Amino acid sequence: MCLLKNVVCDTNLMITKINNWKNQIQQAVYDDYRKVASNTDFDNGTEYGYYDVFGLNDVPALKTVLSERYNLIHQALINEGYNCTVGISDLKNTEEIIVYPNPSSDYVNISTLNAPIESVTIIDVNGRIIY
Repeated sequence: MCLLKNVVCDTNLMITKINNWKNQIQQAVYDDYRKVASNTDFDNGTEYGYYDVFGLNDVPALKTVLSERYNLIHQALINEGYNCTVGISDLKNTEEIIVYPNPSSDYVNISTLNAPIESVTIIDVNGRIIY
């Protein structure tokens, strides 16, 4: 479930993709004389906000739809007891911790320069503890 929220529903990633697609097709849309919607309709429809278009009132733009859906999914996960927070605690003297190879699909070496390793926990991208 956290993978759904953190990867599939990553709004920053989706907004970047929308912007890329918009940049790729914008000129073709602008130049198409057969279109029903105006260039302004196209621009508004790919951004944030609500617009009146084709006789419909308060139609959400694409980025607004994504943002609202993300918030709904995020709240539903919280309501179901999922904690999808990802991150790492602040480490002191991180230059003294050595982890290699990175990336790895089989094994990793972990060592320190000045202190013994007290414990190691490895968590995969889905939030599962694998070691």
